[in-house]
Amino acid sequence: MTPSIVFQSHKDLAEYKGPENSLDFIDHEVSVSLDSTNAFEGPEKLLEVWFAPTSYELPNYWPHNGLRSIPIQSIESMLDLVNCKILSKISSEQVDSYLLSESSLFVYPHKLILKTCGTTTTLYCLEKLLSLVKIFCNYSFDTLDEVYRIFYSRKSFTFPERQIPIHRSWESELNYLSNYFKAENHENYILGDVEKTTHWHLYINGTNKKLSNVNSPSTPESIDKVIENNIMKDFTLELLMSDLDSENSKKFQLSNYNVKINKNDDEGHQIGNQMMSLTGLNDLYNVKNIKHDSFAFSPCGYSSNSLLNGENYYTFHITPEAGWSFASFETNVISTPTEISNVVEKVVEAVKPGKFILVACVEEGSNAGIGEELQKMICSVDGYKRSHTIVKSMKFDYKLVYAFFEKN
Repeated sequence: MTPSIVFQSHKDLAEYKGPENSLDFIDHEVSVSLDSTNAFEGPEKLLEVWFAPTSYELPNYWPHNGLRSIPIQSIESMLDLVNCKILSKISSEQVDSYLLSESSLFVYPHKLILKTCGTTTTLYCLEKLLSLVKIFCNYSFDTLDEVYRIFYSRKSFTFPERQIPIHRSWESELNYLSNYFKAENHENYILGDVEKTTHWHLYINGTNKKLSNVNSPSTPESIDKVIENNIMKDFTLELLMSDLDSENSKKFQLSNYNVKINKNDDEGHQIGNQMMSLTGLNDLYNVKNIKHDSFAFSPCGYSSNSLLNGENYYTFHITPEAGWSFASFETNVISTPTEISNVVEKVVEAVKPGKFILVACVEEGSNAGIGEELQKMICSVDGYKRSHTIVKSMKFDYKLVYAFFEKN
């Protein structure tokens, strides 16, 4: 990335008063002081909270930028409760992307996606999020019961006993979520082989209704027409990879790089850019307008966020340490089944996992049959055998495909 500002101290960022939505920045103090020597838990907790179906359908009493109107300092105060820090930020016209000390945060006008690894306390952000949307977005309810949709998911942990109590078991996480969302409305799933710790958890809730006094779309067509023209309304693809090849993982060790650090850059971001280029993770999609933000951790590890085509993103997080090696890839880029299959092949080739879980979740709506096409897409990955394939219809017209792969 080429930041518009490098904040040399964290105090400089805390005191920043300028425009934020177009701001790409690096927090130099946090970036150079970060050390992941004791990092151990790669699998992330993934939380999505939607306040509207799209950025065009915010209530007319909300600010135009919706959740993106929340100041950086307030976002930091929320992340403090989760136990992670902002390393840097890049933005497009439709989303702000934060690279964190433990994974990523994406903020759209209408939704927030928080993904954190290690022993972070992801669900602890909910109380603060409620407070922030009331203050800065004019959210008019005293609870989060009225949100459009909420998703929470994660793979089984490598070291569950090291998590704090609310994240130590799926049952305790469900109990905590019931403090904020109506328990009778939720659905939850555990997919995969529980005995082999290759299972994946998903929680879904929400009203599936727009908040009152919704703005008219500012597009030439009605929003319904815009949505109908999309084959998929909402799409997420995840690859959760473990048992990484030890020789290949050397590409993600900081000590294997020797570069001259630019004056306004730091070792983590500069070597992160090199890692991304060396592994081909910067070239997954054939698009022109793409912005990358990548970071190499000390002594090893890698994270990156990439923004493309307005509201689309993909994100990588790699923990290469032997014994608990793990990597994750996530994207919302809507593609044909063939294109998605090609991306899966590229990611697997770059990371070389011994096994991985593939999860694809698509909102079918009136486009029935997309789930079946998705299932065909994942029928094979070169060099791997597939097992535990599950196709499931879920709440809000979502179709989910889960598959577990092991190296031949």
